[in-house]
Formats: sequence, structure tokens, C-alpha cells
Amino acid sequence: MVFFPSHVFLKNIYDMYCSYFQDSDQVQCLLQEERMDEKSRELQNEVTAAESKLQNTAGFTKESVAALQSAVDAAKKVLAKEDATLDEITKALTDLQGKTLVKDASKSDPVIKDNDPFEVDGIKYQVVSASALTAKLIKGKDIAKVTVDTVPYGGKTYKIVEIGDAAFSGCKKKLKKVTIGANVAVIGKNAFKGCKKLASVTVKKNSKLTKVGGGAFKKTSSKIKISLPKNLKKNKKLKKQLKKAGIKKGL
Repeated sequence: MVFFPSHVFLKNIYDMYCSYFQDSDQVQCLLQEERMDEKSRELQNEVTAAESKLQNTAGFTKESVAALQSAVDAAKKVLAKEDATLDEITKALTDLQGKTLVKDASKSDPVIKDNDPFEVDGIKYQVVSASALTAKLIKGKDIAKVTVDTVPYGGKTYKIVEIGDAAFSGCKKKLKKVTIGANVAVIGKNAFKGCKKLASVTVKKNSKLTKVGGGAFKKTSSKIKISLPKNLKKNKKLKKQLKKAGIKKGL
């Protein structure tokens, strides 16, 4: 006896078949959307990171900067495109990840040696020890307020340990206040001589100041006063040097 499936049975089988492939297509679509969302987020993160790098491109080659900017622009266009495909997003991501900023060898940090001179913001210095990152201020600038503490140069920060002889001598018009950093151990002869408006000198706490050269504060304001930190207030030898240098008030 041969069994022939009924029309209803065949229709049910057909409906199940169609439903299976329809559901399968929907699953594939959902997976595709998830992959696109994931890649889009990844691309957006890469764009944000790249734009941050492009905020400061000093010291990098123009070519690498231009290439990275171009990749960022292309990626942003893809992200803004409503019908962007997964392939387009993936390509933009790969291109952007392949771009890096390259250091410009011609603008690399200078090699600094002991006794090398350098200048920052119109003030001249000389390296005391390149390995210890210490420097001496050898020629100052006539501005209202001066802080002699540290100075950045060549990608490094140098501690000022000495103010040279006659470093600020002749700064007659503007200089009124000087702050001496804790690492300054020596103030040279005639360092501030002739600074007629200089009336305030402050030495930072935990100061290493041990020597003040003759005439360092001669011919400054008649009101000149110094403020010493606790560790120097009982240093009689230093106070004697300061008096000879031209400061009496504040001691």
C-alpha cells in the first residue's frame, strides 16, 4: 500500500521550509548588523584617538601628519554614510590603524653636553651637568617678576643651581621681584647690581643657598627686603654675606 501525503501535510512542510530559511536570513542579518555596529564603534574610537594625536604634531614629519589626517577624514566620511557596508567600515579601520606619526629626525632633541649654552624666552643659561640636569643662569631679562628655579629645554627640565656674576646687572626699568628656587646654591658677584626697582627677594623653602657674591644686591631699591626659609634663618654666615651684598631688611 502506497502512502501519498495529503495536500495539507505538504503545505505544512512547505511552510516550515520557508519559515526556516526566513528565520535563517533574519539571523544572518542580525549578525551582520552586530558586526557592523562593533566595527563602527571601533572605528569611532580610532578616529577619536587619532584626532587627539593631531592636536600636537610638533616634531613629526609633515608627510605622516598629512597621511594620518587623510585617514581620519576618510574614516569620518564612512561613519557619516548611512548605507556604509561592512567592507567599507573595515577598510577605513585598517587604513587608519596603519597610519602613525613619524618623528622628524631634523627636529630631534639637541644633544646637550656640560658647559653648553642655551637660551629660553630671552634668558641665557649654561649647562653645569648634563647628566644631573643642572644649569646656571648667566644672563637674565628685565621683566617685573623673575623666578629662578627650573627651565625646560630639549625635552628635559634643568634645575637652576647658580645665578652667574652680573646675570641681571643693569635690569633697571622693570625688575621688582625675584624668587630664588630651592636648588640655587650660589648667587654670583653683582648678580642683581643696579636693578633700581628690585625691592623683594624671596628664597623658597628647603633652600640650598650657601654663597652670595659681593655686590649681588648693590644699587637696588632702598626698600629691598629678603624673605628667608626656616632652614636659612639661623645661618649667620649666609646672613653676613647678604648684608655685604646689599640686603639688610628681612634678616
